[in-house]
Amino acid sequence: MTVPERAQKDSNMAVEVKVLTLNVWGIPGISKDREARMEAIVQQLVTGNEEYDFVFLQEVWSKADYTFIASKVNKVLPYSHTFYSGCVGSGLCVLSRSPITEVHYHRFALNGYPHKLLHGDWWGGKGVALCRTVRHGVPMLLATTHSVSPLPPSLSLSPQFISSPQHQRMGVCVRLCGSVPGKEVEEKIPIVNKFHAEYNPQEDEYVHHRLTQAFETSELIRFAKKTEEVLICAGDFNCIPTDFAYRMVKFYAGLVDTYTDSPCKTPGSCGETNQTPANSYTNVKTLITNPSGNRIDYIFYQASSTHKVKTKLCDQPWPQRVPQRDFSFSDHEAVRAIITITPVKDEDATENITELQAQTDALLEGAAVCEQGLKKVACNRRLYLTLAGLVLGLELAYLAVLSLDLSLGALMGLSVLSMAGMLLLAYLLHMGTVFSHLEYSGVQAARLAIKCHLEKLTERNAQVEQERKHSSSFIK
Repeated sequence: MTVPERAQKDSNMAVEVKVLTLNVWGIPGISKDREARMEAIVQQLVTGNEEYDFVFLQEVWSKADYTFIASKVNKVLPYSHTFYSGCVGSGLCVLSRSPITEVHYHRFALNGYPHKLLHGDWWGGKGVALCRTVRHGVPMLLATTHSVSPLPPSLSLSPQFISSPQHQRMGVCVRLCGSVPGKEVEEKIPIVNKFHAEYNPQEDEYVHHRLTQAFETSELIRFAKKTEEVLICAGDFNCIPTDFAYRMVKFYAGLVDTYTDSPCKTPGSCGETNQTPANSYTNVKTLITNPSGNRIDYIFYQASSTHKVKTKLCDQPWPQRVPQRDFSFSDHEAVRAIITITPVKDEDATENITELQAQTDALLEGAAVCEQGLKKVACNRRLYLTLAGLVLGLELAYLAVLSLDLSLGALMGLSVLSMAGMLLLAYLLHMGTVFSHLEYSGVQAARLAIKCHLEKLTERNAQVEQERKHSSSFIK
């Protein structure tokens, strides 16, 4: 039986909205046990103990998988939408209990590299998907995304530590666990060299791509969300809570992380969702340096001018293994959030110096990453053109060799190598000219936009600080 939108409740009553997000790891021909896992995911959504209002899925790369999932869950989640992008699709889809009235997809300007075939980011055309709907009489904007590939394994040594400039001055780094409601800081640990920062721009080749994606996501949310809409943003962000991309999305877009907002936490856990020791697909080698895994899947929210929002629960409700099978539902864990939405009178939004400073810090960090990214783009461009020059030299050498008296077999072999060299030369020239220019434009666009926002925030920071001092002096 189809579940229609329920009648609007009393406008003064609080309502609960249940959300689930899961990266299903659905790469045809590569993902293990894909078909069996898709069936299990459907069964869990249809017959599980929980009924969800919205389900966000990532890495649904196969059209057949999306059709299968949408058709099987339509009795409990009758409305669905998938977003086409790139060569193989975005992999994003949204399942909903209420009608989806509007949709929009924004493809990221920077999306990895074409020759990184195993990463697949460029071929998938990753981006941000938006849907509008109304649930329990509350207008809502739904957003989901799947950001560029995770950090390199060499950076997984300190996934739960951050050392900001402020912490460096104090000689400590902070471990984030969120075990205290409303607070993430659990303990301070003396800095050692290997924990000087949670990412290393020299080793992370995608650092500027991840920055521009986080900034584009934040900007899109700021531009698209109406004041009367409650926002729910969920997906695989491929960044841990100590990452600059997380801070950009959280602070600049003004989002609330349901995990840190939840009053209940699992003891001994930081909400890890990927490469966890209990997952059947986790490589044992990764557990040596990162025994707990990473929290990279999130459910965020933002309240509206007419409704306040609070997290009732954020957890991982699904079992560690598919029932009666020896494998997990995915290489990621499903994340559930139950949020309470309560009507409030229309009030003017208030700003405080802490929120403004958090936004400013996130943008300043983003500007620094952009500067680093521009240098990396220039370096890559020189590399591509240098390699193109070497290949061109080999091609000229091949023409010289043709004048020699060679056997037919040798000539055929050299001809094949020459054809491969021409293809490689064309690709290197494309990467060193067209692609490098596009990459430069993407980073430069983000840098200039960040600069514009920083100028306004600097003025606003000064204004709020002046008002605060004036208020303090008036009280005295």
